[in-house]
Amino acid sequence: MKFKDLQITGTIKMEGFRSLHFGFYEVTRQEVVVEILDESIGAPPEVAQAFIEKAKKLSDIEHHVFSRILTYGSSDNKHYIAIEKIKGLRLVDLFNEKRKFAPQQAIGLIIDCAEVLHDVQAKGLFHGELRPSNIIVDKDGFLKIRNFFQFHNNKQHLLSLVSRRAEYISPEHIKFSDIGTKSDMYCLGILFHHLLCGHVPFSGSNPSDIWRAHLENGVPTVGDYVPHGARFDCLLQQMLSKKPGGRPESYRELIKELKELEKVLVVPTKGPLYESKPTDTARLDIQRKKMVDSKKASSSSTSNRHATSSRSSQSGRHSDRSSRPSSQSSRHSAYSSGGGKHKRKGAPPEKVNMTLILSVGAGLLILGIIIFLIVNGVPNL
Repeated sequence: MKFKDLQITGTIKMEGFRSLHFGFYEVTRQEVVVEILDESIGAPPEVAQAFIEKAKKLSDIEHHVFSRILTYGSSDNKHYIAIEKIKGLRLVDLFNEKRKFAPQQAIGLIIDCAEVLHDVQAKGLFHGELRPSNIIVDKDGFLKIRNFFQFHNNKQHLLSLVSRRAEYISPEHIKFSDIGTKSDMYCLGILFHHLLCGHVPFSGSNPSDIWRAHLENGVPTVGDYVPHGARFDCLLQQMLSKKPGGRPESYRELIKELKELEKVLVVPTKGPLYESKPTDTARLDIQRKKMVDSKKASSSSTSNRHATSSRSSQSGRHSDRSSRPSSQSSRHSAYSSGGGKHKRKGAPPEKVNMTLILSVGAGLLILGIIIFLIVNGVPNL
């Protein structure tokens, strides 16, 4: 299957009139994930039209946390969107590894997410299913939010969502009404709590218990996990308000609150998510490891240059012991490279010099004996 400059290379899954595929976008020469709605097998025209309109609006967004839309269109009653393929780890995988996040790291991640959700909101859109499995850490350590194309007006889809992903839904999801940008803000509050404490604020043994907790329970405090817990609690109470009207008015307001909270944490914290400032681009261990490896390589290169310079300055002479390389292997290397044209094998230079001295000494001794005999004659024995 092919759409213009888009080649379908494999199928991920098919759900009724909706299917997900691997593909290759020839214009940018990169791998993509392609979502297709097929009217010929039941996709309602109004749903397909909304699908393409949403792609058109989101394709203008340029943000390092947003999974870019590379192309979209329609052909033979098939409507498609190609999104950059992200290679990396899901945030949920890091949670499953019991990864610990420092407060400033959590704030930085939430600010990153809030910024891209602000851009999405400015287009009159929202995500609707914000959760760790929809946040990817790519090969360069950047966070990416994916899966913006969900059918939130489909009751069957919502029922599946609230049953399978009960920890990361809002009260509006449970009531099947008024799902929108404030619902994303509620789920962002759950993510914030999860990052700070290592567990979600509302849980239970089954979906019904979790729904009830979302609708009735107060927000657990985080004072046992972070310093200045009361300040964090205040913001989380707003983000996790049962009513959308009780949540921050906008993402800009939320970001402002987060940055004020960040100032309370005076000492910068380095850890597994960010490597410098907490509001910098989100980077994980991969990026930090690259930096460490780079520094080691640079240090090794510098050492090698110094060793080469030291050997060159000696021009093969070994009269001063302190000027020779310290290790035996270095001495051998410096010796056998002498001049670059001839390689001398065998004993190190110290042993060669000692052999020469002994030979000369023995020769002088024999010569002295011969002269003595010539002058004095052979003694009578």
